[in-house]
This record gives sequence, C-alpha cells and structure tokens, in this order.
Amino acid sequence: MGNIVFDVKYYTRGEFTHKYTESWSFAEYFCPCCSRYSVYVDNGPGDYYVGEGYVCIDCGASFYMPGGADVFENEQCTQRVQNIRKEVGWEGNNG
Repeated sequence: MGNIVFDVKYYTRGEFTHKYTESWSFAEYFCPCCSRYSVYVDNGPGDYYVGEGYVCIDCGASFYMPGGADVFENEQCTQRVQNIRKEVGWEGNNG
C-alpha cells in the first residue's frame, strides 16, 4: 500500500486554528501496546528529540520510536487513527 495523505486539524480552546497535511505509510513493526502488526509511521522528518511518530490502527495507540513507547492521546492522534482506518478499510481486529 502507498502513502496515505490527509489533513490534521488543530484547535485552541475548542476553536480551529490551523491544519497540517500529513503522509503516513505501513510500518513493519508491532505495536508496543497490543503487539499487533497494525502500525503506521509518519513519513515526515520526525521530531529531533523523540524520533518518528507511529500509530496503531488496532488499539489506537500513538507513540514515538526510538524514543520509547510512551503512549499519548490527543485530538490530533484520534484524527490520525480515524483517517488511516478509513483509508485502509479497517473493520476491527478479527484475531
């Protein structure tokens, strides 16, 4: 599968402030939270301090590697998981 491209919207105090276009692709890694191979990596340059951004479409975890598996959640992470799930036709884990 090729790159998945979509806009992620940012809000301050509930009001839209700006958006970024992001590109994600399937990664050959397992999720540190659910141990499934449903991980996608941000095709951007990554963060200098924490590494590349990853999301798992099975459990919804968002994390950085190699910076560690500290899972975090926010509105933008939710948008990323929903957009990737929609694009790949994800229907939930059957295993």
